Amino acid sequence: MLISSFPPNQTDNRLFGAPRSSITCVQMTHAQMKWLVLLAIVGYATAINLIGRTQSAAARGRLTCNGKPAAGVRVKLYDSDNSFLPGVLDTDDLMASGKTDSNGEYNLSGSTKEITGIEPYIAIYHDCNDGIKVKDAFLFQKG
Repeated sequence: MLISSFPPNQTDNRLFGAPRSSITCVQMTHAQMKWLVLLAIVGYATAINLIGRTQSAAARGRLTCNGKPAAGVRVKLYDSDNSFLPGVLDTDDLMASGKTDSNGEYNLSGSTKEITGIEPYIAIYHDCNDGIKVKDAFLFQKG
C-alpha cells in the first residue's frame, strides 16, 4: 500500500496563518482491493445481525387446479431483499416452506432478521396447465 500526500515536499502546511488543505491518496493492489470488498460485505452482514430486528410474516390460503383442490403443491414464504447486486450480496430469505394438504390449503409462518422492513411474498411451485387459482387473499403485516 502506497500513501502519498498532496502538495508534496512541503514542510509548512499553513498559508497566511490558516491551515492549508491537503489530499491524501491511497493506492491499493488488486489483492488489497479484494480484501477491502470482502471486509465491506462481512461488515454489512454483521450489521444486519447486530442492528437488524426479527420480523415475522404469515400466509394461508387454498389452491385449486381446474376447480379441484391442488394437494401436495410446494409453497414457500420468502422475504424479498432488494440488493444492488441481486443474488450476490443478499439473496431473498426463505422464511417458511411446506405443501398443501388434501384440501389444497396451506398455512405458513416464519421470521427473518432485517434492518429495514420485510417484503414477504409466496412462491408456488406448480403448473396446473397455467390455470391455478388462489381462492383466499393474503394479508401481510410488518412485524
